Amino acid sequence: YKFGTGSLSVDGSSGCAIAYDDDRWGFGYENFTVDYQIRYNALPASAATMTVLGQYENSTANWTWNLTNVTGTYTYTFKYGSTYLIASSSPGLVVNTWYHMAFVRYLGSWSVYQNGVSLTVSTNVDREIPNLAANLYVGQRGDGANFVNGRIDELRISYGIARWIATFTSPTYAYLTDTYSTLLLHFDAVPSDPSGSVPWFNPDG
Repeated sequence: YKFGTGSLSVDGSSGCAIAYDDDRWGFGYENFTVDYQIRYNALPASAATMTVLGQYENSTANWTWNLTNVTGTYTYTFKYGSTYLIASSSPGLVVNTWYHMAFVRYLGSWSVYQNGVSLTVSTNVDREIPNLAANLYVGQRGDGANFVNGRIDELRISYGIARWIATFTSPTYAYLTDTYSTLLLHFDAVPSDPSGSVPWFNPDG
């Protein structure tokens, strides 16, 4: 774990966390921020994708935040259906190292940050992220595919705010919730579904 006493473990083929469906996963055209800490046990093989966060209703109505190996270059992507809204190459990734990642939309511009360093700002791909009838998955796409192989900690979704619009210092402590935090997962305690196999979370606690 990065902070606290635990983190979400995903092994590349199983393990994930699920947050119940919520209207606030439909970001519309609003500002929003997704950020988290991640440590990879293994990186994607060539042409493979690992999805950190996804809401998957069907093959065309879904959004995902991913790391993809594009001919040897590790690339962060945010997709709606088959459309890439942003694609940004990582300056370098190694296994067994914690990274803070942030994806930000601010006034129609999309930005990616790795350890506080701005990688990409794109201004020509603004589109609505509609409200989907699906739960939110952490560690896979939402349909049992594209599992992460590693650990995820301190995942936060913030609606109505771009928390960073320039290079910043990566967080050094666990977050406290605020009025913009629609999901905040410390992964210190993981409530399970009735089968006891998958951690489920309510958006507000």
